[in-house]
Amino acid sequence: MRWYAKAAPLGDAAARFALAARYASGRGVGMDPAAAAKWCRLAADQGHPGAQSLLGYLYEQGMGVPRDEAESLAWYRKAAEGGDVVAQKLLAWRHLEGNGVPKDPAAAALWYRKAAAAGDPDAQARLARMYRDGIGVPKEPIEAATWYRKAAEQGNAEAFAGYGRALLYGLGVAQNESAAAEWIRKAAERSVPEGIFLRGVLYAYGRGEPKDAAEALDAYRRAAEEGYVDGQLQIAGMYLTGRGAPQSDNTAAGWYRRAAEAGSPDAQVMLGWMHEVGRGVAKDLDEAARWFGLAAIQGNTIARTRLKHIETLR
Repeated sequence: MRWYAKAAPLGDAAARFALAARYASGRGVGMDPAAAAKWCRLAADQGHPGAQSLLGYLYEQGMGVPRDEAESLAWYRKAAEGGDVVAQKLLAWRHLEGNGVPKDPAAAALWYRKAAAAGDPDAQARLARMYRDGIGVPKEPIEAATWYRKAAEQGNAEAFAGYGRALLYGLGVAQNESAAAEWIRKAAERSVPEGIFLRGVLYAYGRGEPKDAAEALDAYRRAAEEGYVDGQLQIAGMYLTGRGAPQSDNTAAGWYRRAAEAGSPDAQVMLGWMHEVGRGVAKDLDEAARWFGLAAIQGNTIARTRLKHIETLR
């Protein structure tokens, strides 16, 4: 702090940013939002990307300056354009969610790519997911696997699962079940829901792990309880059919409901069907139509067919 305080008044932008960061966090000095804002603006006006990003945060939180969302976004954008990875990731997330900016998955992918190219593992994992699912970019399994590998090798737990999935199914990379099991195991050990679910797949089919129905069911249940929709769908189907779990329509309906409420069109169709026929839930054509309608809005063709059938029953 002593040497930063000597350099900052002489015009050194890095020292001014360092002072601002410490006054904002209280690290090495008493927290002082006004001092943080003062030194941060001086450094930001000099074009320091880190200071611009921090100034955006100060305006977002109203720390040492009036809370101003527009001003916050303007500084975040300057920082991102100047190469600040934190600001790039924040802008990407905001465009992905439509938070304070127009929802624009393509713009999100652009900013994640910039941060990923700078070596940020979180951005690499996010970009990989977008390539895997075709969000804002075309579905590109090779690109997805490449970015997942880069992030996984830097210790990103989400990427452990993503790269493990790619290796397990040969998506954009040569299939390798033993290597897949290693990455998936790492993800599961770090409580990543996708990794826990994939561990269930390994046990269910004996791929990279000994075949074990009880271990598979336990893994699927853990993933489902963590809110992982594929896990909820899997365990619901197991209870519905009695394959791998005790048959129970009520339990199946409960898991389908959780997945349906999370927005899964497949679960919405199944829950609609269960209400249509009165299996595991009360027979209720209005409720069936409601769930079929939610799935149909998402483009599910089965739901559209069932909706037409419901109309003939009324």
